[in-house]
Order: sequence, then structure tokens, then C-alpha cells
Amino acid sequence: MLVERFENALFEIHSELRERFAELEVVPRIADITDRARMKRVFEEARPDVLLHAAAHKHVPMMECNPGEAIKNNVIGTRTIVAPFPSLCASSTFDLAQPPPCSRRQSSVPSVRHGAHIALFRTRPA
Repeated sequence: MLVERFENALFEIHSELRERFAELEVVPRIADITDRARMKRVFEEARPDVLLHAAAHKHVPMMECNPGEAIKNNVIGTRTIVAPFPSLCASSTFDLAQPPPCSRRQSSVPSVRHGAHIALFRTRPA
């Protein structure tokens, strides 16, 4: 299953995956990871074995200009899909204290707002 809030992006990746992996069933779902009720329905429907979260904003200069959106998407959105729903996954291991390695570089410089929101995620309770 693919979850994306923007229809065009979802259409493009869904089309590419169908073309490259015709044997793979890929179900597209339009949803915003900050919408708790919608994400709960998505998880209840799919009961995924694995969750790959790639929705975080990644362009630091853009997020420096839009810190509220960075926090909403990268902190609140991540908590929305990870913290409340492990019981809805077939099997799950979530460790909120250990973000993926790609986040460590930015969180090591918390004076940068983008890094600070990652540090916030690591230190705040769910």
C-alpha cells in the first residue's frame, strides 16, 4: 500500500511501481499522515507487516522558512502514524528513542530548526 496526501505524486509512484513490478499488488491511498482518524482507518484496513515512513520533509532550507510545517509533518505526522498504531500492524517494533540514521546528522545540530524538531521528536513522550 502507498499512502500519499498529494494525488499527482501518488499517481506517479503508483504508475511506476505497476509498470516495474506488474506482479505486485500496490494499493494507493490518499491520506495525510497528520490526520489521525484517516490513518487509523488506513492501518485497520491494511494491517501492514512493515511500515516505511518517507513522508518527512527533507529540504532543510525550505523547512527553515516553514518551521511550523516541518514540525507538523515531521514530528506530529510521525507520531500520528507510529506511536498509536503498533497494535494495528501484523507485527511491529517501534523505538521512538532511536530514529533512523538519516536523521542523526540533522539532529546533531539542534540549533538548526530542522535539526531541533528531530531532537524534539527524540525527547518528547508519545
